[in-house]
Amino acid sequence: DARWEQQGVIVAGGYGEGNGTNQFKNSQGLFLDDEENLYIADEFNHRIMKWKVNATTGQVFAGGYGQGNETH
Repeated sequence: DARWEQQGVIVAGGYGEGNGTNQFKNSQGLFLDDEENLYIADEFNHRIMKWKVNATTGQVFAGGYGQGNETH
């Protein structure tokens, strides 16, 4: 079960702006699934990143191949 903490902690990113699997470039939306995986829309890298609990890097879940001209 997900729990809210009074003190904030960095759960994804924290390594400056960029396109590495531990970085974001204008993160926008968040989604937390039932297994506590965090999905983050990384707007300027054109991808959705998936972060598992206690991970130090994320994995590209969707996109990551640049801006397209169709719906991805």
